[in-house]
Amino acid sequence: MMSFFQQNDHSLAVIVITALFLQENKLIITG
Repeated sequence: MMSFFQQNDHSLAVIVITALFLQENKLIITG
């Protein structure tokens, strides 16, 4: 997992983490 992020752009990891964070917020707000 770590090697995957190291080989790819750091921005990709940021986008994925941000997407997961926003998704969790949606579940909390709608829940």
